Amino acid sequence: MLKIWSRQLNSQQRHAASSSPSIRIWSYTSLDYISIPTVAPLAVYAPGCRTLPWQCLHSSGELEAFMLQPDTAELFFKTDAGSKGRGALSLGRRLSPESWMRLPDEAEMTLDEVVAQLGKVRGGCWLVQRRLVPHTAIADVVPHVCPTIRVMTLLDGDKVHVTGALVRFGDGNFPADNAGSGGIVFLIDLATGKLSKGAHTVDGRTIFRSSHHRTRVEVAGRKIPFWTEIVALAKSAASNFPASPYLGWDIVVTQDGPLILETNSMSGLLSLQKLNEKGVLETELRKFIEPVQGVLLSGVTLREPDHRPQQDDLLPRIRQAG
Repeated sequence: MLKIWSRQLNSQQRHAASSSPSIRIWSYTSLDYISIPTVAPLAVYAPGCRTLPWQCLHSSGELEAFMLQPDTAELFFKTDAGSKGRGALSLGRRLSPESWMRLPDEAEMTLDEVVAQLGKVRGGCWLVQRRLVPHTAIADVVPHVCPTIRVMTLLDGDKVHVTGALVRFGDGNFPADNAGSGGIVFLIDLATGKLSKGAHTVDGRTIFRSSHHRTRVEVAGRKIPFWTEIVALAKSAASNFPASPYLGWDIVVTQDGPLILETNSMSGLLSLQKLNEKGVLETELRKFIEPVQGVLLSGVTLREPDHRPQQDDLLPRIRQAG
């Protein structure tokens, strides 16, 4: 499978760092050290955990004191115990000294409710970041949910290839934008930054469309602002991580330009294949996949078993599964 290939291409140490959010938070320090624009945490809520490079809140009392500071508003909380954005909490403007507007539903959320929700995660930690406001060119698609741009890079010696890019929009019922949580992805033309068709999943089926599936806002035909700067940012970051040749960069484009939100060693090849309607073996990635892993014409990679099934036996199963 593609996950197996990416694990083998990237070093095991780097894969662990980027796939485990508890360790992944250190990537913010690395990016900041090499002067890559990123979204560094304001604090980390980690009851009983070790000290981290940012303000570390070790108890519910310290969390309450942090939240009661006069300028505490417009926050995004991301847990290390979930994936695909699950468990995220987004707070907007302050409604009273001890309450905020919860987003995207615009309901009031009290301090006690914030502490209670974050307390549901036992033994983990929460990254506390500024809630980002997207560029006006794409902000209207899903109000109060910031879309992210996934740029996939491949480091080949001294050269960085951009192998694909897409933008993700949430469904509007959830503070994160992940496709696995009901969102939709749109393909980005690498040369122009222009958006084309989108894809989302309904009952296991991929549905292609030009508009957002819930808000009905037309998306195809728009152009991602600061596209040249976004590509340059991803390439610059990728060149500093030689231990992981293949990475996906989650980038947010604001009115002031792009910022790296996160890096991933498992970087969305499935969505890219769906949108392009072709397997990765029909792209420049083929020459990098083949030396690492055995492959089929369908674009699926395989483990190296003691006895490998014949291709003729596997293809009917793949077609049936598709």
